[in-house]
Amino acid sequence: MTTTAVKNPHVKELAVLQRKPNKEDALIMLRDIAHRVSYLMREHRFKVGSLVEFYPKDKRLLGMNVNRGMKIMLRLRNPHDEYQFLSRESIIGTMLHELTHNLFGPHDNKFYSKLDELIGRQWVIEQQGLFDTFLGSGSRVGGIAVRDKRLINKTRISKLSGTRLGSLTSEQARPSPREMAAKAAARRAAD
Repeated sequence: MTTTAVKNPHVKELAVLQRKPNKEDALIMLRDIAHRVSYLMREHRFKVGSLVEFYPKDKRLLGMNVNRGMKIMLRLRNPHDEYQFLSRESIIGTMLHELTHNLFGPHDNKFYSKLDELIGRQWVIEQQGLFDTFLGSGSRVGGIAVRDKRLINKTRISKLSGTRLGSLTSEQARPSPREMAAKAAARRAAD
């Protein structure tokens, strides 16, 4: 197996099969799958030790979760032709199924309810193009985390101006949802 770096901070390592054709393409696909589910994994605090390709003899088997995420194995290739890859959507579906096993072992109502929730959320994430891109160690700079410094600066600015950042000034009246919808419709018509 080839192991490589991951663009998903919630997955420690990726590995693909060495004896199969197009192993570079398999690695690219596995890396992409891990990247696409990174935001969902962050939201649900999912961790995966190893995300690996496998090609089981049982042609119906698409994935396996070992020890609640210690290792997730995904079938990337067509069971009847190892030169053809399965669709990305199919593999993401399998990945979500296996991530659900981090929470629930048996395929019961709780499992399928959570899987449906994850599938719906992943669809929204894909539509919005969200990915968890923080790959740092989270170390502090000057005693205060960089993220915390930005929050402190925002608080200082908002205290100076007397209004909340991103809010309307006190002279402006807050538009009603109907007015906001009308403005949005007018902008769409103008475009």
